[in-house]
Amino acid sequence: MKKREILWAVLVMTVFIGLGIANAHEPQEQLLPQPTVVPAAEQPSLNAGAQVYQTMLFTRCGHSVSRRTDAAAAVQGASFEAVRSYYDVWTILEMTEEKVEMERQIGLFCPMHKVVSLTEAGQIVLAENRYGDGMAILKIYDAAAPDEETRNLLLAGQGFDSEEMAEIWLREKQVLN
Repeated sequence: MKKREILWAVLVMTVFIGLGIANAHEPQEQLLPQPTVVPAAEQPSLNAGAQVYQTMLFTRCGHSVSRRTDAAAAVQGASFEAVRSYYDVWTILEMTEEKVEMERQIGLFCPMHKVVSLTEAGQIVLAENRYGDGMAILKIYDAAAPDEETRNLLLAGQGFDSEEMAEIWLREKQVLN
């Protein structure tokens, strides 16, 4: 049983690395917003109970997902600079005493899509974004080796609205029987 768990862990890490490398092959449009610069004397401190509004912009499909959470205890009462440092992978768009609005671009498909891709181990997999910034494997296909054009498309990852649409595409590319 232990061997199987280790094998799955290695497989999942390989897919995450493969998807990251695959995304490196495709040029990404940079739409990063310019953060608002507020003079230090005018910067508010974040109240206890403040809300954090986070928007994830998924560059592969153009969709976005927003969520609202309570501000972390570590930043309650903190200055703008401390909040920006704490949420360092996010771009702070606005901060008041009651809320912080931020966004982040992620080079993946959003959770609404099923993604077919090729792992570094040469496996064709179906995955979905369950974590916001990482993909989870749903299915590993027993498939024929793809031609070079299809291989390149799979390295970049192809997003579909459903598993059925992904499998139709794989059959059209003569990868699945």
